[in-house]
Amino acid sequence: MLETTLKREKETARTVRFAEDAGARGEPEAIGTLYIQKWAWTQLGQPGTLRVTLSAEAPAADAAPIVLTFAAEKETRNTRRFIETSAAEGRPEVVGTLYVQKWALTRLGTADRLYMTLAAP
Repeated sequence: MLETTLKREKETARTVRFAEDAGARGEPEAIGTLYIQKWAWTQLGQPGTLRVTLSAEAPAADAAPIVLTFAAEKETRNTRRFIETSAAEGRPEVVGTLYVQKWALTRLGTADRLYMTLAAP
């Protein structure tokens, strides 16, 4: 499991951009920048800070207001790209594409599926 904090940077027409506060963990960035849909941000109470948890195992059903599922799509030199599969499960897309640094994935094993929990701190 990997936990990190992201701070709100900017709003666009339909999304809100968050940037990882890697210094708080004392490690390099694991995710970097994350765009989430405004409707999901509103559902969380429009927080200025997000607590993000990545796990290779599915969290409990009542873990947080928003739990997303991602499937591995492609490897790049330093990251692995995941695509949100929550939309295929009949829910609207919240994040879409997620890039995770390879060093961070070593904590999660060689998972082809990731679960992201979004919550206000």
